[in-house]
Amino acid sequence: MDVRRPSRKVPAAFSAGGAEEREGGRAAGEGKLIARGLRHPGPIHMVRTQLAAGSPPAVLRVIVDSASAADGLARFCQSRDVPAEVDLVGEEFHILIRLGRSAEKLLRGPVDPGP
Repeated sequence: MDVRRPSRKVPAAFSAGGAEEREGGRAAGEGKLIARGLRHPGPIHMVRTQLAAGSPPAVLRVIVDSASAADGLARFCQSRDVPAEVDLVGEEFHILIRLGRSAEKLLRGPVDPGP
């Protein structure tokens, strides 16, 4: 798992129209799911449920509190060619999933139960 320390500045790629607007601590156009306490594959099921509800954001931030949950979700996204990166923020892991027009890729196929 590739974990990087986040910068204080929000990259322009995460904000609407390239502007660095902020809304409640998140980039504009970014959705957020709290999946603390869930083990793999729980966060994946939460993401799929959110996406199936319609109108996915350009970027989805999923917050988990275990490395295995972060790794499982990042691998799931990568296995479907959807860019995802993991940031360590304090003792939590933030998985940034760049959905764009790729949300439907995460809804296809089964979920590997993993470790």
